[in-house]
Amino acid sequence: MISHMAPLLDLLLSVKSFPYVWLVIGDSNSNIRVGEKTCKGSPNIRSIQDFSFAIDQMGVMESPRDGLRYSWTNGQQGVNRIQGLIDRAFYNQL
Repeated sequence: MISHMAPLLDLLLSVKSFPYVWLVIGDSNSNIRVGEKTCKGSPNIRSIQDFSFAIDQMGVMESPRDGLRYSWTNGQQGVNRIQGLIDRAFYNQL
């Protein structure tokens, strides 16, 4: 597990058993799947595995999305352009 994610995961796991429907919304620089970010380098497989593990441990579902494939860009063009899916919403199921 990536160390900077551990405090957030601990917090989310502490509310996992609340008997209410809850929603987590935010910007995440980690990806769940290969192909969620375009850039020159290879995807960070370890980060993808850690983020996917955290989602599995929380027992949440990713909210369906509609619209653009990517929610962020670095504003550059050509080979220097980076796009990524960073805006996400997850919810639990009772």
